[in-house]
Amino acid sequence: YWGGSTGVTTFVNNTFADNDAAEGSAIDVSGVDDRHVIANNVIIGKAGKTAFSCGNSSSTPSPVVSTSDVWTPQGFAFGGTCLDQNGLRGNVSADPLFVRNAFADVPGDHHLQMRSPAIDAGDNTAPQMTAADLDGNARSADGNGDGAARVDMGAYEYTNQPPVANAGGDQTVTADGSCSA
Repeated sequence: YWGGSTGVTTFVNNTFADNDAAEGSAIDVSGVDDRHVIANNVIIGKAGKTAFSCGNSSSTPSPVVSTSDVWTPQGFAFGGTCLDQNGLRGNVSADPLFVRNAFADVPGDHHLQMRSPAIDAGDNTAPQMTAADLDGNARSADGNGDGAARVDMGAYEYTNQPPVANAGGDQTVTADGSCSA
């Protein structure tokens, strides 16, 4: 739960997952408005529950979420008085494809798999973005191999690239009459 404050709070490049609450199983806010910066985050709710919920009064505008993945399986991304912001300002609502989801008493591994929609999907100009991810890897790496470095959504920058095979230059082998070389 995140309550309102008189100052401006910034949440940039975080992963909110494996949390549980009656309202907003990933994030539940109240009194948080459009002055607060919420960018480049992965916000994942529990199955069947709302991921991001606002308990604002009707006179308090919803917080502005940008370039974030807000998703929950079989539930709603946004709830309460929060406006649904998927499809706006670079937001998506898709399974982030974590390396391993949490189960039973085993914690999840929230690094991203190679096909994650959160790779190279953040905003490089987000305020107060750190130079390194939670593992100490540089932010704004070219995670999808398109030649452009762009920050990922979430706490971890995707760094694993598929291997590239190089068998060397072409070679010519002459075979004899019995096809032996």
